[in-house]
Amino acid sequence: MNDLLVNTPLPGTLSYGDFTFGPDGTTPPQLSVSSTVRYDEAARVVIGIEYLLEVEAIIVDITETATADRLETLRQQLQRPGQSLQITGLGFGDLQIDGDTQFGPKPQSVQLVPIAGTTSWQLRWKVAFTVIEGAETASGDWLAINFRSQYTIDQRGFTTRTIRGHVQIVSKRDGLGGIETTADSVRDAITMALPTGFRRERSTWTEDESKTRLEFEMVDRELDHLPFPVGIVDGEVDVTTQQQTIPQTKAVARLEGWLEASPEYPHHHAAERLLLIAADRAAKLNAAASGLVWPTRIEVRQPMFKRKAFVICQWERLGCLWDVLATSGVWDPLEGTSYATWKPSVEALWGNRGTANLASRLADGVIVDLVEHPHSALEIGSSGGSISSPVETWELPALIPTVTETTSWRDYAAKLEVVREEQTTMHYPAQAVTDGEVTSGVGTSYTVAHPALRERHGEPKHVVKFSGHAERIGFVPSVPSLVSVGNQPLLERERKESRQQLSTLCGQPLYRTEWTITYDAAGYIEQHDPPPIPAELTEIE
Repeated sequence: MNDLLVNTPLPGTLSYGDFTFGPDGTTPPQLSVSSTVRYDEAARVVIGIEYLLEVEAIIVDITETATADRLETLRQQLQRPGQSLQITGLGFGDLQIDGDTQFGPKPQSVQLVPIAGTTSWQLRWKVAFTVIEGAETASGDWLAINFRSQYTIDQRGFTTRTIRGHVQIVSKRDGLGGIETTADSVRDAITMALPTGFRRERSTWTEDESKTRLEFEMVDRELDHLPFPVGIVDGEVDVTTQQQTIPQTKAVARLEGWLEASPEYPHHHAAERLLLIAADRAAKLNAAASGLVWPTRIEVRQPMFKRKAFVICQWERLGCLWDVLATSGVWDPLEGTSYATWKPSVEALWGNRGTANLASRLADGVIVDLVEHPHSALEIGSSGGSISSPVETWELPALIPTVTETTSWRDYAAKLEVVREEQTTMHYPAQAVTDGEVTSGVGTSYTVAHPALRERHGEPKHVVKFSGHAERIGFVPSVPSLVSVGNQPLLERERKESRQQLSTLCGQPLYRTEWTITYDAAGYIEQHDPPPIPAELTEIE
């Protein structure tokens, strides 16, 4: 009987790996095939048809030893995934599967039941495989892409768009213990266009364990600020103007802020852009003031291990704030700064790979198989990564204005005092006094009977005292002279003056001159009382 079973001819071929059903080794198999259609998550397209093949046969041999050898080979072959499955000439249709779309075929179970002693066994075997009917598939082919979009609008009306989705691909074993492709390999083929006026806040990419599914999330946020300068990813810069009246009236402008450069730009790029902004503001202030607005403070702070830079610049101009503020352009955007110029300079940061360009390698998809491909040590995830620190030279922008004779004045203060000299002498001679009815000389109690005598040496005159100081950049201030006061000519009586170099500002000397000059007025200077304060301004409730 055993010989009859073993030698019964099989009309076609059913094999898996190196094991073939039918003579020699098994009785003709009985087949049962069922299938399940799998759709993508949007339920729109078929991403695979899962087949379940069930085979029944009897394993027979002459001796127990021969049967045991045959079953050992059967167990090793029929329970290993990814082997070649061939079905031909059995009425099902010819099928040759050398790796399906999901690393199959995948054996599900092997059932062995002994019958008639130890030389024959009842075999029931189940194997699953996934195919797409009517399509030729290769590793890397897309099975499906699905995504959903979410729009969040905040209380200011700005929009945040979030896109979440996934890509499913075909991937097969390479026969060498690895896989032919990874889902991450299709990342560069996924492009989510960025709306105008948005920046990509972040993107997240998740590759599953089988490396056949790549999930992604992209968050795009509408700009709630003006575009940054080229190559800048973050920052804040403030411009402040104020009026000071002590010790003299002057307008003060201040620029303070920080910027952070893109990793694709040199380490000094943030400081360079800040100083260019400062130079632009300084040029506008000088043009608005029609004269010199001199920087009194320039401070640059560059952290050693960050791409941020901090700058403080301050300018002063003698005069009124309104002369500068009205036309200084403090509300004007920086020339050449727009979304159209900024976006291309940092767009690579928003790409699917970022600056590190990390990627999933084929070596990361290794299949650890103790029988065919054992491993005890493995390096994974080493692809990509970099430290970008380009070295470039740059020149400081012109923050110091060109000084001319008319714009060189930095400080000026003058004080005018008028002193009246009477040129008279008062005399108080001893006089008789009356104390009751007794007439005597000067005593402890007396009454002056006659006024003091006044001796005039000349007409009263005024003395004018003129003092002050002046500072100029690159030029020594001259000492001014008074010609007249109150329409009265002046005659210089005494002069004291000094000149010195205080310091050097950016290679240009700063000079200071001080003076005190005393004049005699040729005639009487009439002085007027100030006008009275209106009563309504002096009332206190």
